[in-house]
Amino acid sequence: MCPSSRHTYLECDEATLARTPLLPGEAEEDHRRREMSFLNPRWFMQTLLAQRFRRMLDDAQAPIHRFLDREKAARFLAQPKDYGKPWFGQLMAGPQMLAYFLQVNAWMEDYGLQ
Repeated sequence: MCPSSRHTYLECDEATLARTPLLPGEAEEDHRRREMSFLNPRWFMQTLLAQRFRRMLDDAQAPIHRFLDREKAARFLAQPKDYGKPWFGQLMAGPQMLAYFLQVNAWMEDYGLQ
């Protein structure tokens, strides 16, 4: 996994593509689709979630702030190697945790909870 500022997209892309499972005799178009499907959850979605989470942390009006330790959240975002580790003994790992907090924040905004 590469979603970090220390790596460029191309470096992450190449490292992840090298791990894409191949099927013998697969057409080039199908092979490219397989590569894109392999890249998406392993790189793009995690990066997108992290960016949205950072924006939420920077928004002083976000209602979720009452439930988050901003320093710990920022430290977590700075260590993408920890994204695959379960949190609080749950089945969810880092990307799922980020998505969970984004959803809770959206729910709180939708219902006007502060």
